[in-house]
Amino acid sequence: MKSEIRLFFDSLLFSYSSIFFTQNKWFGSVLCCITMLYPLQGICGLFCCMLVNAISLSLSLNREKIRSGLYGFNAIMIGLALGAIYPYSETLVVLIFALSLLVLMLTVAMEGFFKKYNLPFLAFPFLACLWIVLLLSQQLDAGVSTDVLLFTSPQYLTMGEFSVYTLIEKLNNVEMPICFDLFLKSIGVLFFQSDRLTGLLISIALFCVSRLSFCYALGFFLSGYFCYNFLGAELFHIPYLFFGFNFIFTAIAVGCCYLVPSFFSILGLFLLLPSLFIVVFSSTRFLSYLFLPSFSLSFCLVSILYLYVLRLRENSNSLRFPFIIENTPEENFYYDNVNNKRFKYLSYFPFSLPFLGEWTVKQGYNGEYTHKDEWRYAWDFVVEVDNMQFKGNGERVEDYYCYEKPVLAPAAAIVISVCNGIEDNLVGQVNKENNWGNYIILKHFEGCFSVLAHLKIDSIKCAPGDVISHGQELALCGNSGYSPYPHLHFQFQKSPYIGAPTQNYPFTYYLSKTNNLEWVASGVPKLDEVVTNLSVSNFNVANYLFCEGNKIDVNSTRFGSESWSVHSYLGGYYLQSGNGAKAWFVNDSKSFYFQRFVGNKKCALYYFYLSNFRVLKSTGQNWSVKEQFPASNCNMGCLKWLQDILAPFVTFIKFNYNSVLPDMHLHSENLAFYSSFKKEIFGRLVEQLNFETIWTTANNIRLNIKERDDEWFIKINL
Repeated sequence: MKSEIRLFFDSLLFSYSSIFFTQNKWFGSVLCCITMLYPLQGICGLFCCMLVNAISLSLSLNREKIRSGLYGFNAIMIGLALGAIYPYSETLVVLIFALSLLVLMLTVAMEGFFKKYNLPFLAFPFLACLWIVLLLSQQLDAGVSTDVLLFTSPQYLTMGEFSVYTLIEKLNNVEMPICFDLFLKSIGVLFFQSDRLTGLLISIALFCVSRLSFCYALGFFLSGYFCYNFLGAELFHIPYLFFGFNFIFTAIAVGCCYLVPSFFSILGLFLLLPSLFIVVFSSTRFLSYLFLPSFSLSFCLVSILYLYVLRLRENSNSLRFPFIIENTPEENFYYDNVNNKRFKYLSYFPFSLPFLGEWTVKQGYNGEYTHKDEWRYAWDFVVEVDNMQFKGNGERVEDYYCYEKPVLAPAAAIVISVCNGIEDNLVGQVNKENNWGNYIILKHFEGCFSVLAHLKIDSIKCAPGDVISHGQELALCGNSGYSPYPHLHFQFQKSPYIGAPTQNYPFTYYLSKTNNLEWVASGVPKLDEVVTNLSVSNFNVANYLFCEGNKIDVNSTRFGSESWSVHSYLGGYYLQSGNGAKAWFVNDSKSFYFQRFVGNKKCALYYFYLSNFRVLKSTGQNWSVKEQFPASNCNMGCLKWLQDILAPFVTFIKFNYNSVLPDMHLHSENLAFYSSFKKEIFGRLVEQLNFETIWTTANNIRLNIKERDDEWFIKINL
C-alpha cells in the first residue's frame, strides 16, 4: 500500500515537471503551487491529473510510464483550460471527468502511433481536447470565443487581506523592456495565466532545475520576437503573446531535450525559425474560421517534423539523439559527452586483431610505400623484439619473428575465397605477378569483408564455404606476393573480390602498448603502434558475478554496514544500496563496467562505482584504462551553474578515471589493481581519490581508499 501511494504521489509531481520535459519532483511541486495562484484552474488541473493517473493504474497500464508523468501532463493542461473557460458548475465537473478519460485515451493512442517512429507525442492530446472544449463552448454559449483564453476575469488566490491580484498589479507596473515582459507572460500562457508573476515564478524555478532549458527558451524567444518585429507581423493582427510560447517550447524540446545540447542544436533552432513563423501564421489564419486558437499546434507540428527528418539521417554525428533521455538537458549532455566516446565501439561490429601476442604496425592507413588512394585503409603487421623484426642478420624468412605465426579470424565469418599456392619470396624480393600472394577473404556480414594476405604457402586451414568462428586459426604468416619481408597484410572492404577498394573500419577491445597496455574501446592502430588482443583470465571473473536477486553484504569503516541488491530493468542490471542509490552496470565477456549512477552519494556503492568504473577481465597483462565520468554523477561544486550554461560550447570541469593492473603481484593469493578519481577544472587538478581493489580467492572484494589524509576501506561479501 505504501508503494502504491508513493507511486501515485510521484506520478503527480512528475506530470507537472514533464510539461517542461524534465523529471524533477521539486520542480513539479513548484509548478503545482504556481497553478494554485488561480485556485479554480489549479484545482481543475490537479484533479484531472489525479483522475487520469488513477484510471491508468486501474487499467494496469505500465507503472513506470505512469510514475514518469507520461499520461498526466496533457491532463494537467486540459484541466487548467477547463478552469479558465468555465466557472465552477455541474457542467465543469462533468467535463473534467469526460475530458480526463478522453485525454488519456488520446495519449495512449498517440503514444502507440508515434512510438513506431521513435518520436514523442508532445501536446497533441491536449490540443485535440482543447479544440473539443472550445467547439462545445460555442454551442453552449454563442458569445464564447478564443478571447476567453486571454483571461478577462480570472479568479485569484486570496488569503485574508492578501490577494495575488495585488502582487500581479504591482509587478505589471514595473517598467521593463517589452520583450522581457512578453517572455514572462508567454511562459505563463501555457498555464492559462498571462501575467508577469506566473511567468517570473516559472522562470526562476526552470532556471534552478535546468540552466540550459531556461537559456535556450529565452534566447529563442528573443530571436522570434525580433524576427516578428522585423517582418512586421503585427500587420497580421496576431498578438505575439498569443503564440510566443511556441518558440519557448520548441527551443526546450528540440534544442536541448530530445536532442543533445550543442552548437549544432542551437544552429538547428535558428534554421527552424522561418518554418515556425510560417506554421504559426498559417495555422492561426486557418483555425480562425473555426473560432479556434492554434495555441501550441505550431510547436508540436514543427518539432515532430524536425525530429522525424533527423531520425532518417544516415550520419548523426552533429545532431545526436540522447541514448536515454535523462532527467534534465544537462544530464543528457554530460552523459552523451562521455558515452559517445566511451561506448562508441558498441556501434561497430566487434573485430579482434587477427593474431596472438604483441604485433607492431609497420604500415598503416595512407602508407609510405603502398596503401594509397582506394586502398589506403589497410595495415601491415609485424612482430618486433627489442625494436628488431628479425634475429641474426635477417637474410632468411625464418629469421623474422612473425614468420609462421598463427593468423586468426577477427570475427565469425564465411570463407569466400582462398589462394594457397604462391611460393614465399626470398627476403628483399617481391612477386609482382601475384601481388596479394596467398590470401583469405572472409564475409562477416552483408557489405563487410576482410582480407588476410601474404600468408605462407600451403598453411591455409580453411576452404571456400567454410563457416569459421571468432579467433579460429586460419593460416600462418608468410612472405608471399608483393612482400619484401614477412608480414601480415589486413584490410576491410565492401566487396568479396581480391583487390577491391578498402573500407575504413576499426578494431574493438584491444590493448595498445605505451608504458602499460592501454585499453582501446575502438580504434585504428597507427604507424609503429604495438597492439595486442585482451586475454581474458578467470581469476577476477567470479568477483563480479552480480546476478538478479542477489543480496550483498557490505561493510565499510566510513558508512558502516550496507545491503546491496541486484535488479534488472529494461534488459539492464543495477546495484541498489539501502539508501536508494542505484548504479547500472554491464558484465560482458571482457570487462565489468558501470554505465550510470543516481541517488545519494553518501554510501559505499558510490565509491565502488568510482573505483571500479571499468575493470578488464585479464590478470595476465599489465593493462591500464583511461575514461571519463559523466559530470552529472559527480560534485561540480560552485561552478556547476556556469558549466551548465556553457556546456554546449566548452567543458571546463572534467572527472577522469584511471586504472592500472601492474605486473602481477600477489598478496597471499590475492591480486590487486589500482585506480583513481581525479577532478580537474581548466586542466588543473583540484581533487583526487586513490583506490586499491583487491580480489580474493574467496570471491570477495576489498576496497582500500585514500582520500586526502584519510584512509578507509570497504569490504564486499559476495
